[in-house]
Amino acid sequence: MYPHHQEAIEQMMAYFKAIDGVIAVILGGSVSKGTERADSDIDGMIVVTPELYAAQAAKNALAETIHGICSYPGGYFDVKYYTKDYLQDAADHGSEPQRNAYLCSRVLYTLDPEITDIVARIPIFQKNEKQEKLAVFYASLMMNYHYFWNLRGENKFIEVRTATEIVYAAYRLILQENEILFPCNRNMQNYVENAPRKPRNITQLGDIFFRTLAHEDCKRFVEAVDSWTSYQPENEKLGQTKYVEYYELWWKNPRPFVNEW
Repeated sequence: MYPHHQEAIEQMMAYFKAIDGVIAVILGGSVSKGTERADSDIDGMIVVTPELYAAQAAKNALAETIHGICSYPGGYFDVKYYTKDYLQDAADHGSEPQRNAYLCSRVLYTLDPEITDIVARIPIFQKNEKQEKLAVFYASLMMNYHYFWNLRGENKFIEVRTATEIVYAAYRLILQENEILFPCNRNMQNYVENAPRKPRNITQLGDIFFRTLAHEDCKRFVEAVDSWTSYQPENEKLGQTKYVEYYELWWKNPRPFVNEW
């Protein structure tokens, strides 16, 4: 960690400790993960009382950047406000991006000793969901490849959107196989590249497919994943069933939309 980041962390903690209604200050982001650059900002998750949360919501300020306190040039705090109940919900049934956001996070300050234990339970891969997610992302990969990809001649949107869905489903499948939490779309390819188990040269095959949008490159990419994954559907109808359940009827079930699940 850069010395100016350590100084800024102390400044953030002091700033929020002085605010009535702040229960805990949690360090997140690249600085907590050890992937920061010299000019990286300081990410904070600020746990507040329900009253302060409501006040922040009324100002449309549940997420904000705070400038003028960090001592290094261009530095600022990038913070989000949560309640203890929100953290509990994240630990119990949070989406993978939400869980990933707490990887390597540090509770800098807390008035509630339960906060530390709750935060520790958030960035945990949910093994009980693994097989279901494998089924869903495999279904999406095959539905997009065997059906929507054949419609690509109708318009450019279908072609580009389907190509994205094919690669997205494949990468989510690979992360599930490795029991790695999906971070976000921005960082997903890096996570796949660093996964210990994956089809050979898969991200390179994905990049080639995106550049050319050629059927042969699409086929090569899909077959590389299909021949590698341990998942095999129980029967031919399972894929269509899972696709409908999670991509068309997801709103009826108490879970995040599958691409954020």
